[in-house]
Amino acid sequence: MLCCCAYFIVPHCAPVCKCTLQALLTIVTASSCEIHEGTILLAVRTCYNIYLASKNLINQTTAKATLTQMLNVIFARMENQAVSNAFLIYYVM
Repeated sequence: MLCCCAYFIVPHCAPVCKCTLQALLTIVTASSCEIHEGTILLAVRTCYNIYLASKNLINQTTAKATLTQMLNVIFARMENQAVSNAFLIYYVM
């Protein structure tokens, strides 16, 4: 819901974009909140759309930084999971 609202508000309201980006970053990077597949894609797409549609330089910079942080966390978790899975396979054999 948050992502859908942000898509229509982008050109009009800079503070809403900033709050949306903060909320998405918090959700994606939280260790106690698991999101998968389509939800991650929607969060990434929303950050990208805010970056493209915003005329405010601060929002563009924030969207770019948010997207970078989100992707770094996502890939770090994927790599950690791959190492963990490899360890389990080795340990079981």
